[in-house]
Amino acid sequence: KICRGPEGGEKVIRKMTLSEDKKWDCGAIANVNFPRQKPLSGTHVPTFDELLAIAPEGYFGFNVEIKSYPHRPELAPPPDEYAAMVVKAIRKHKLEDRVMIQSFDWRLLHSTAKIAQDLPRSALFPTSGHDVNMDYLEIAKQAGVKMISVRHDTVTPEKVKRAHAAGIKVLAWTANSPEIWDRLIAAQADEIITDDPAALAA
Repeated sequence: KICRGPEGGEKVIRKMTLSEDKKWDCGAIANVNFPRQKPLSGTHVPTFDELLAIAPEGYFGFNVEIKSYPHRPELAPPPDEYAAMVVKAIRKHKLEDRVMIQSFDWRLLHSTAKIAQDLPRSALFPTSGHDVNMDYLEIAKQAGVKMISVRHDTVTPEKVKRAHAAGIKVLAWTANSPEIWDRLIAAQADEIITDDPAALAA
């Protein structure tokens, strides 16, 4: 989504009040990268709590990506505090069996593990500072997880086979064409992250 905010207003979410955040419209501007997407003006950013509150509307999972940039610490709470906030919201809505937590900032995965070993965690890769050819088992080891979310073009049948032999699930992102989906299915990736789930399901 591309969001439009008030002219001259605060742009760092962590520094906004909730009322300031709600002034941003994430449906007003079409994203040229998604020509089938229809703008819907008045689409405001929900809080995490508001998002989790839709759970009773159906049985679906929540892929919770915790955004954090180690080189920009002013944009997010410290990892332990941040993870605690996320876990508290999930437990409040009793959604432990419907969430997966993932992050490019593996510190958050370690922080989550300290307080919520029961919640599935996945390491997003590649991250800045890591070799794009890094071994899948090494990613899982460094992040302390049994599931990794890797860029789709790093996936090969051999890598997936080694990961599976070590008990590690492989998720691929962000795959948006039938050709890529076919390749990932052939490689036996466990899950596919896409911007077009309806087409992938079809």
